[in-house]
Amino acid sequence: MKIGLIAALILFASTGNAAEISAVNQPWLVQPKFEKNDEARLALSGAVCVPNTDQCLIVNDEKKYAEFFTIGAHLLRPGRVVKLLANTVDGVEMDEIDAEGVTYLDGSFYVTGSHGLSRKTGKLKPSIFQVFRFKVDINTGLPTFEFDDDGVASEIDRTSKLRGIIKDQAELAPFAEQKLDQNGANIEGMAAQGSDLLFGFRAPSVGVDKDHAVILRVDADALFGQGKHAAKVHTLKLEPGLGIRDMAVAKSGVLLLAGPSEEAKGEPSLWLWDGADSKPAKLGTLPGVAPSEKAETLLIITEEATSLHLLVLFDSIIDGGPREFIVRL
Repeated sequence: MKIGLIAALILFASTGNAAEISAVNQPWLVQPKFEKNDEARLALSGAVCVPNTDQCLIVNDEKKYAEFFTIGAHLLRPGRVVKLLANTVDGVEMDEIDAEGVTYLDGSFYVTGSHGLSRKTGKLKPSIFQVFRFKVDINTGLPTFEFDDDGVASEIDRTSKLRGIIKDQAELAPFAEQKLDQNGANIEGMAAQGSDLLFGFRAPSVGVDKDHAVILRVDADALFGQGKHAAKVHTLKLEPGLGIRDMAVAKSGVLLLAGPSEEAKGEPSLWLWDGADSKPAKLGTLPGVAPSEKAETLLIITEEATSLHLLVLFDSIIDGGPREFIVRL
């Protein structure tokens, strides 16, 4: 009987070994450039693709929109922009979303703001306490409704309920709406498992040695519905000062891209989590990535019997500077 890749990786890592992670030298191109200016192109922060299609969605932490793109042979081809947040909501002026995570679940894309204070100024912005959802055709990966970058289509759902949910969790409440340099709560990754959305926090780092990262699990429909939400906090043992910078869903588990929880520099590392256990398996660090580089986005390109092909994009590099890595047993 063949053992699944994720199960094999967990078994392999549990023996004390790391998986083999190697960089692929062939460069990836981005043609044309992502929209709309270099401010956005330097701030790409999350991406996900619709299963069994080449259609994907990418977000940035400087604007109010997301952008579709397709993925091909060593090529990312940006497409149309979809506006997610109006310039004003209920008479309140909206700034950028500070979008840090995006995932796909049951025919819909989900996008989340960071739900944290401004890193530079500590300012509280209502615009970043939002989660968005919109449906797409499962065969094309694109919406069936009309959309553009001027107005927000009525088919795009928006909720601010996650802000209160974070404050309701005993493990997160002391860190909610605190500055990042004070270990303040800040979402940087998003994934989906079953009917749940998983929100991965860059900070806080918790535990006596600050060696545990936090993932908040929330039922997707409850988050956007009127009923009582169901939420659960997972604290995952990584290493001191590490937080979650992105997540990607494989067939039987969740890949975690980890990096420094605050502003310190450090080598990004890959971990594998089964969605339940508190001790993810460390697969290793990304080779050839300097401590000054900020690995921000994780995409699974292909998943084979004994390997994963991954694409990593970086903050503060135009168009993310995509690089390919292979994880092997």
